[in-house]
Amino acid sequence: MKDLPPDLTVEASGMVDPRESPTALTLIATHDVLEWIHSMDDYLKERGTYKGARDAAEVDPELGPYIDGMLGARAAIHHLFTPVVGLARTTGPRYLAVRDRWELIGTTSELRKLHPRWVSDIPKIRNKRQRDAFLSHLAGRAVGNTFQMATHYFWTQMGTPPAEPFVASGPADHPPPIVPFSDDGSDD
Repeated sequence: MKDLPPDLTVEASGMVDPRESPTALTLIATHDVLEWIHSMDDYLKERGTYKGARDAAEVDPELGPYIDGMLGARAAIHHLFTPVVGLARTTGPRYLAVRDRWELIGTTSELRKLHPRWVSDIPKIRNKRQRDAFLSHLAGRAVGNTFQMATHYFWTQMGTPPAEPFVASGPADHPPPIVPFSDDGSDD
């Protein structure tokens, strides 16, 4: 765990306690999701969905590179035990209730929200295409957004795409926080 970049760990020492550390718990949860992605990718290959394509990027040039990048991240964490995600401190959204809807009015000034982020690089792995996909589509980005791409990819390949693609969705398409920030910037 000491290899995790200092900007992606909330523990000052860089060392984490795997039983209660937010960073360690994020790594464990991400590993589980990456194993699920690997299993789903194998399932699609076995059922013939790929029809001779080498990888997900050849099946779907828009969403496939996210899958290939996540498979590269899975190889790095599974085979090399290299951390692939960490927690970055970010600002949070500020909403104001206007009549019957929430309007985004800005962000908080403090870096108090913790968000999982992909690391900026992973070591060389056996599959160069997967590493390249990680570097071009995941490195340094928010983990949740890329997991949404994976969900859309698998739903589409299974024949049940969502009514509205995750790729086109943005802040206006998501529900407001349960406890929004008030117009003066303080928590309600």
